Amino acid sequence: MFQNLAPVALVLLPILVFMVYVWWSGRARLKSPRTEKLPGQKLQIDGRVTQIERELLVDNDRSYPRYRLSYDCCDGIMRFSIWHYEIDDPLAVLISLEKVQEGSTGIVMVHQDQEREVATGFRVGLTSQVKTS
Repeated sequence: MFQNLAPVALVLLPILVFMVYVWWSGRARLKSPRTEKLPGQKLQIDGRVTQIERELLVDNDRSYPRYRLSYDCCDGIMRFSIWHYEIDDPLAVLISLEKVQEGSTGIVMVHQDQEREVATGFRVGLTSQVKTS
């Protein structure tokens, strides 16, 4: 009896493993879509939130709010953030609780490399020790 099941198990087991892998990777992507590791130098620059874009993503009857911020920084450069997802991002939670609003001042965290510059975070109500001129 087990001799007849062995070839079937050899065919079905890799398919099952692949299905679990696809399910897990999709779940991880939904849970933390912003986990991209950004290379380059990290800066902290004083800035003010000038605009907050809000968007609602719907996936499998579940909705996920996300936010993107525009910053007016003390060095005269307007910066835009990555998308912040309320699923696992403390900044998005602060925005939803209205602790961070348009006009809020604080420190903008910036990743800077040769190709691009992106704001990755914001600490409301703080100022940096070193100001970029």
